[in-house]
Amino acid sequence: MDGIAGDGFGVSPWRAAWRGFRASRAGVHGLGALAAVCCGGLLEPVLSAGSPVAGGVGDAVVTALDAVAASLLLGLAAAVLAAAVALLWGGGAALAGARATRLVTLAGFLGALPLPLLPLMAGGLLDVDLLLFTAVLGLAAAPVPAVAVHGVMTVALRSDMVAAAQAAGLSRGALVGRRVLPAVAVPLLAVCWGAWPRALAMEGFAGLVHLGPVRGAGEAATWGSLLGDAVAGGGPLDLLGPGLLLAVTLWALGAIGEGLAHAAAAAVPGAPLPGGRREGP
Repeated sequence: MDGIAGDGFGVSPWRAAWRGFRASRAGVHGLGALAAVCCGGLLEPVLSAGSPVAGGVGDAVVTALDAVAASLLLGLAAAVLAAAVALLWGGGAALAGARATRLVTLAGFLGALPLPLLPLMAGGLLDVDLLLFTAVLGLAAAPVPAVAVHGVMTVALRSDMVAAAQAAGLSRGALVGRRVLPAVAVPLLAVCWGAWPRALAMEGFAGLVHLGPVRGAGEAATWGSLLGDAVAGGGPLDLLGPGLLLAVTLWALGAIGEGLAHAAAAAVPGAPLPGGRREGP
């Protein structure tokens, strides 16, 4: 990771990252599956109008497609919060050096705990609304990427490019803002991506056991709330629609995450990737 970015032959890190992503079959297939789920959500009004018979598998799938936007946006909002916390937590610890070792240790300790139970506790002890529940999901998903962010930033701050910039008299703020962050943007995206499927899985499980957020009148249903409604008063077929779409989406997001890991390896050879592995020379 001496040069931090690119492939050493004048190719920009973003172009190298795109090549690496396209080389990952899982990433490309996951992107296609996620696009199909989103298209299904957009076509839901047409499918609903063309399904005159109520009930059955078709009705369950159409109802789940109606919840695509609400579910994905809820998970994305929680993931963005988790990524922001992880960048501040892990990145700040890397910048602070040895003085912040305890912060990284704390993140690793919290990441090993069953934090998916945190949204369940919030839903069980409090009548949480959607905004508060999203915040709880984001905080529960933050420790794991925080450790990974710390690894990426630590390696970047020890690179030859940073040493040369420091020798040239570049201030620490300018060094981080102009050199380090743009150079490691792809690896940071790769390590933070996992917060999205993690938040979606936690929301789905919370809804399944009836410990999700209190949904007000007029608020859109999510896959988690549909799973909870199906368990409470529906039949087995009512579980099929939201359960199937949630499973496909979780697989798609995980596959895209694998593709992003390949992209990060292509853009920044030797950078720490999700799961603690390293790729590239």
